[in-house]
Amino acid sequence: MASDLNEWLQQARHYSMSGQTKAAEETCQKILKLVPDHPEALIELGRTYYFLAQHDKAIELFKKVIKRFPKSTAARLLLYSAYSDSKNMSKALELAHEFQDQPLSPGEELAAYHAFLDACEWASSDAMRDRIVELVLGGQI
Repeated sequence: MASDLNEWLQQARHYSMSGQTKAAEETCQKILKLVPDHPEALIELGRTYYFLAQHDKAIELFKKVIKRFPKSTAARLLLYSAYSDSKNMSKALELAHEFQDQPLSPGEELAAYHAFLDACEWASSDAMRDRIVELVLGGQI
């Protein structure tokens, strides 16, 4: 069964990345019928909704993953993107401050830096600038 799930997940990713969103959604739903809290299937389904600009559905799924798996950097970054793209800047900035205070990856720090620049939070962006330069020079981003 695990190999079937992995194969279906790969199919869902392929469908999603090639614009076959209906097939991606159906494949993710097939996985979720067998394993309702499968984090990667939830993330992929959320990503599919994100690509379709169905941000509310995407946000709901990303939050569900984070609640169960709080160290999921993929879910956290996608949640930030969904908030940002849906113009919910207060939630995007709230998450950016969390990325700044307790980053789980260099990508989260970079997302926070961009969020602060977008929102013209100059003090916060200045505080992140040196860290971002370190990450770039260190080849981490």
